[in-house]
Amino acid sequence: MAKIREDVIDFRKYAAILLGKWWLILALPALGGVAAFFYSASLDEVYEANATLLVRSSSASLSGSSVDFRQSGELASTYRRLVTARPFLERVVESEDVDFTLPNLESIVSAGIVLNPPVVEIRVR
Repeated sequence: MAKIREDVIDFRKYAAILLGKWWLILALPALGGVAAFFYSASLDEVYEANATLLVRSSSASLSGSSVDFRQSGELASTYRRLVTARPFLERVVESEDVDFTLPNLESIVSAGIVLNPPVVEIRVR
């Protein structure tokens, strides 16, 4: 008669292995934390400012209609183009409170629109 071997997990054996390698279990997360700290300290700080402007044409009523939303959406699209246009950014650079050159400002200012409701989202990063 053949003896059937059962696969039995010996938890004591695995516990002994884990207890024998306790220093490795503590050292790897600590090493990862130190590496993450130095990596994040080496990154440049990035500041971001966002503004969301609701655009409503002067002829739009408070109840609003699809014609008013379409007109306001076109107006929002025009504002988006104006905010990122060179003449507007040149005026911003002329201000004494702004320490950016025109090419720098052009690279950090962006704008987008959402049509329902019509808003302009301006982002400086």
